[in-house]
Amino acid sequence: ARFPATFYFFFTFSRILLLFASKRPPSLMMRLGALLMLVGAACLRAASYVRETRGPDAAPTGVFLACVALIGVGTCPQMGSVLATLRQHGALTSRQQGQYRTAAALGNTMGMWLPGVIGLPTSEAFWAAAAVSIVTAMARDFPMGSPKLEEAQGVRKLPSL
Repeated sequence: ARFPATFYFFFTFSRILLLFASKRPPSLMMRLGALLMLVGAACLRAASYVRETRGPDAAPTGVFLACVALIGVGTCPQMGSVLATLRQHGALTSRQQGQYRTAAALGNTMGMWLPGVIGLPTSEAFWAAAAVSIVTAMARDFPMGSPKLEEAQGVRKLPSL
């Protein structure tokens, strides 16, 4: 019971912190969240590997809880910030919004199923790497700065797909 409680405590705590960080662009919060997820998932995978190969005393439970806390903090800004970012940085058609919601629902479903097949540490590492890859590959839709700053710097917007 400590693992889900740790995850949701830090997930909820992050929501409170995001209220104070609302002046920042949502894409920045989303990118930072994706990176925190990746760090937490990589540490979780490494800690589970150490425990598998060297025995249960090699990686204390506190290490696992810290990894789960990082994943909770990183997961928090993902859902709301993605949609806010897409709306803030370009025209979002109803079809694109439907595609986003469908992908989010499919991702949630896979997130509940996949850990039963390949294990939680591996699936978390996979999801975190996918999140970082998506925000990096789609930098046009998830820019680091605010639209006003980009406009002042002369950044050219590309048409949406």
